[in-house]
Amino acid sequence: MKKMKNTMNKLMNLFTTKNKNENQTVTGYYEQINKSHFEVGKFYPMTTLPPRDGNEDLSIWVIVYDENDSGYYNLGYYDYEAQEWNAVTEEPMHLKCWCFAPDPSPYWNGKEFKSIFCP
Repeated sequence: MKKMKNTMNKLMNLFTTKNKNENQTVTGYYEQINKSHFEVGKFYPMTTLPPRDGNEDLSIWVIVYDENDSGYYNLGYYDYEAQEWNAVTEEPMHLKCWCFAPDPSPYWNGKEFKSIFCP
């Protein structure tokens, strides 16, 4: 149950942003990547583990890809305590590689990028 609660909290934190000012969004996600030796825009094998999310036993969220279809991807994370990968899906996946979510902040205030409410 604790693992599920941590997972749900992480999912909410990844997609909940707060504006410092109009030109910047902050979740801590990209700060953690920038403090590490990893790069946004690069793909990593599953044997390379993503950085931890602070002091938690879980990594930060990444995008994981299935080995049978490069178009089949999902959110995932590495559980350092259980020493296993997890994907946010109800279907099994054979994970091939992972990457970080791209940083949208350069486009955040573009006039063509209007917000749309999704209930």
